[in-house]
Amino acid sequence: IVLFFVLFGWWRFDASLENDVGALIREQQFVGEICDEVDVRSDKVKYTICVDGIDGKVLVNSSRYPVYECGDRVFVKGEVEVPEAIEDFDYDKYLQRYEIYGVVYRGNVVLREEGSGLLKWVYFGKQKFETRLFDVFPEPTGSFLAGLLLGSRRGIPPQLMEQFNATGLTHIIAISGYNITLVIVLVGAMFKVFSRRIRVIFSSVFVVLFVFLVGASAAVVRAGIMGIISLMALYFGRNYFVWIALFASAFFMNLWNPKILVYDVGFQLSFLATAGIITFVPVFEKWFKGIGEFFGVKEALIMTLSAQIFTLPVIVWNFSRFAWISPLSNVLVLPLIPWAMLFGFFGVIFGKSLGVFAYIILKIVVLIVDFLAWLSG
Repeated sequence: IVLFFVLFGWWRFDASLENDVGALIREQQFVGEICDEVDVRSDKVKYTICVDGIDGKVLVNSSRYPVYECGDRVFVKGEVEVPEAIEDFDYDKYLQRYEIYGVVYRGNVVLREEGSGLLKWVYFGKQKFETRLFDVFPEPTGSFLAGLLLGSRRGIPPQLMEQFNATGLTHIIAISGYNITLVIVLVGAMFKVFSRRIRVIFSSVFVVLFVFLVGASAAVVRAGIMGIISLMALYFGRNYFVWIALFASAFFMNLWNPKILVYDVGFQLSFLATAGIITFVPVFEKWFKGIGEFFGVKEALIMTLSAQIFTLPVIVWNFSRFAWISPLSNVLVLPLIPWAMLFGFFGVIFGKSLGVFAYIILKIVVLIVDFLAWLSG
């Protein structure tokens, strides 16, 4: 059985690399549909294009204006090239995990037909939410909060990102199972007047929308699938076995796109961190049962230690670094994050009267991170 799955996985991985984008190489123009969230930068726009008649996607770099939306059909003029590794960064493999096999580094994109559909409106809503967020919160707290709520890192200053890396806190601006749990809890509270099964259906729909809203990275999809499995267990009145949910999510994701297992470090870390938490949290809870909770400090320490046991080898192998100060930084910062997210979300909705609390918390977090980054050298 093991040999069968090994051979099947090998075949499936090779099959996933097959694409038709090679037929476009050196081509100067093509037509397709924008099939993913548009990445707007300060000096350019990145479009992921599903090309007509081609199995595979092309990443197109275009001028900053105008900006088109997901679902729009466009005409692209520009030379399609095969992506290559950039120094020690495997840029080609990074793109392959998203089914992108060609790049237009300088392209001209012209609208042919405005699109429609659910994803277009989901991303439109996200854009409006981000605009409102930055109206309420000044930088860099605005970009920090966008990372907490939406997993967006584009506007976070490079110095602050480096400090997150040095202190082992990058995960706080990565959407995870915690965010999925918040969605389920909030939707359940919103529809509490309905029956349990109706609440489960609404929660499942909102989880799927949230996964697309924040970019549907492999780590987010894994958390979303596990969340939906837990909801289905509730719907049918069955027990929820977290190990089965974890491996089921990994199996079906790799069946769909085997490249994430090899090329997506985020998926590897997400899976291993979850496995570590499932395995070691009960152990550490027994060890620390004599210690009081004290505003979530003990829980933060237990979660950090549990997650790092399995993820540490992958972190050292891929990034050649180890944030020895990570347990301390997580103990100090993690208890503040839920409050920053809560007040930040309601601050975006209701304005600065509530947003000021999130602003203060985020400033405290930045000061802590700055000090710990200095302390870690």
